[in-house]
Amino acid sequence: MAKQVWSIMVWLYPADHLSELERVQRLEHHRPRGWRTRAFNPPALDRLPYGHYDDLEAAEAEMQELAGRLGRGEPLWIRTKQEVFLIPAHSVQYAVLAEGQTETDSTTASI
Repeated sequence: MAKQVWSIMVWLYPADHLSELERVQRLEHHRPRGWRTRAFNPPALDRLPYGHYDDLEAAEAEMQELAGRLGRGEPLWIRTKQEVFLIPAHSVQYAVLAEGQTETDSTTASI
């Protein structure tokens, strides 16, 4: 049986503002400290899941809180299964609240 869920996705500004030299330097094959985390490996992320919610009211309340944080210029903490990202407010292009479905015995939502 499918269950309704709501997800917030945060979209980031693309890295198009980089010069050609900066793009080449990002693609160099040196391995910085922590390279196994995949967070340092190109291509850069263009969006991140912010959260999944069981009811629309909770999702809308979180969108209001998110809007307030971004309006105050506060960075966002976004947790995934393997990483924690600290995203500066100026890097967020927009956020989307979308309805989706998930199986009741699964925690993975499909939008």
